[in-house]
Amino acid sequence: MKKTQVPVVVVVTLAMVLMGQLSFAKEKRIAVGVRAVYNSYQGGDIDLFMDSDADYDNVIGVCADIAYFFTQSISLELGVGRQETTMKVADFFGAGDYGDLTQIPVLLTGRYHFAPADKTKIYVGLGIGYYLNDMTRADGAGDYFDGAPPGVKAFADDAVGYHLNAGMVCFLSEHVALNVDLKYAMLDADIGFNGAGYDVKDATILTTFATGIGVKYYF
Repeated sequence: MKKTQVPVVVVVTLAMVLMGQLSFAKEKRIAVGVRAVYNSYQGGDIDLFMDSDADYDNVIGVCADIAYFFTQSISLELGVGRQETTMKVADFFGAGDYGDLTQIPVLLTGRYHFAPADKTKIYVGLGIGYYLNDMTRADGAGDYFDGAPPGVKAFADDAVGYHLNAGMVCFLSEHVALNVDLKYAMLDADIGFNGAGYDVKDATILTTFATGIGVKYYF
């Protein structure tokens, strides 16, 4: 190869690499979204002086999210939600409301998107979540804390959970898409009460199946 051809080859090679990088950069997109989420709780056992069944109302919450696409097929989403449900307990003496549980899940989800060039995309993913939990005791007639001494408070500890994810995105335009999102979130948290000499808690299941419907905007 002539010496004069070497710079030409280097320049062409660098140009091809640069064009490839620019093309890849175009695939890196940011998406922001919001959705309504229907949360169906699994429920489980809890031991507060005696074995009891813990159950939760199914509720609608909200979630806002932002996603970064490393490629057209691989993305990472950060979501923050809020939902509030009523916890009920049933034991040998009967059943009643325990309190209102508020959850703020902070979820990080990695996803793989199939058919990235199509207007309708299906994805699967998995992730981890940190759940900020707060419990307010029930005070109505026939509830769990009837007759409890003054100063007794119900609580729910924050917890880490894991989730499996699947969903679909349907583009209405270049930037706007409808989103259907399904999550199976596996979570245990300590729930109990303290005050007036009491400090009682037990780990119980807060696993949920969440169905979300919303919109996304792609930059």
